[in-house]
Amino acid sequence: MILMENLSNLQNKSRAVSGNCLFDSSFIKGAAVRKNLKDARRKAGMTQKEVAEYLGMTERAYQRIENGERIGMIEAWDLLEDLFKIHQRVLREISSN
Repeated sequence: MILMENLSNLQNKSRAVSGNCLFDSSFIKGAAVRKNLKDARRKAGMTQKEVAEYLGMTERAYQRIENGERIGMIEAWDLLEDLFKIHQRVLREISSN
């Protein structure tokens, strides 16, 4: 799978990304989700744990980003854009459940 090959090629970049995330003030518990990010991950056939490992953060830290609870570091969004080949502005969009 091409995406998995890209994953291994990009893993070195991910070493610089930590699990530190900023609070996303637009988050309302249970009412927001980054649907485009979740859909991209599922389309790639990856689990949240696999994406978290790629980014060098905990699974819970990644879940908070995907669920819209945290903004995430810019380096993480750069890596996600490279991984999924979707512009990070699209991946970052918050949608209603």
